[in-house]
Amino acid sequence: MSDWKGVLLSVAAGAGFVGMMYVPKAAREDGYVRDHKDNIKKRLLGAAAVSISSCVTAGMLDGNEPLASRIGVGNSLKVQLLATGSAALSTAMLFMGVCYERYDNGTLSPDEVSLSSIIIPKTHDDYQTFRNYVAAPLTEEIVFRVCISYFMKNSNWSLPVNVFTGITLFSAAHIHHLYFYVQSCQMKLKKAILVILSNFVVHSIFGLMSSLIYVRTGSLFASTVSHAMCNYLHAPSFEFLDGQLPFNVRLKIFASYFSGITLFLTSYTTLFNPSLYDSIYYK
Repeated sequence: MSDWKGVLLSVAAGAGFVGMMYVPKAAREDGYVRDHKDNIKKRLLGAAAVSISSCVTAGMLDGNEPLASRIGVGNSLKVQLLATGSAALSTAMLFMGVCYERYDNGTLSPDEVSLSSIIIPKTHDDYQTFRNYVAAPLTEEIVFRVCISYFMKNSNWSLPVNVFTGITLFSAAHIHHLYFYVQSCQMKLKKAILVILSNFVVHSIFGLMSSLIYVRTGSLFASTVSHAMCNYLHAPSFEFLDGQLPFNVRLKIFASYFSGITLFLTSYTTLFNPSLYDSIYYK
């Protein structure tokens, strides 16, 4: 029988993840610079603290699963590599249209992400890169996919409810950006609300994909790689639909979107067949 312990732990983890970002006094003041490296470091420390405490909580719950499996690192190296490679390939398929559109307009630049900025961040730009493509994907996946999924499973909720809870809390965790848009970006409240609503939809779609990848593979690394790729490629802009580009260019971009989505949908169940992995969510 399902109980509410998992729901309460999940809500507490999500709220704690967001709340820790506002512990520093500066984060609650006007003129707060979210992308300053000192502020990024403080926010990442808070996110790391919640991630670790969530993993500890998952390990303390009653259950027969090993701790490594509870926190998404229990698979063998071979299975982890298979899951991570499948996640990268699947995400690349889904974003094929975005890649081609950005390539066509010259905004797809691998040079903006350097290995040195990820390993040893120094400048403001380095810390933004480290946050966007390493720290944020990893900590968000630990909290909103790995730990929340286990909290719900441990409380005997069905897999659909499990996934829905993680998606909802993940999307809701980005609503706090409303404060940033209004206070720091001086955005009109009405416009800020519209941006938040559209982002909620985008995060829900991404959250669904990432959650299914995780519960089917049981791999933290797979969902984290997919998350990082999504952060780099961004949501589709569909600017090619405005009619300003030549018809043949628009046709190529549309074909790339259609082909990518078709490949993603037709290969998804094969790439993430639970029989290939050792996920505790399909036992």
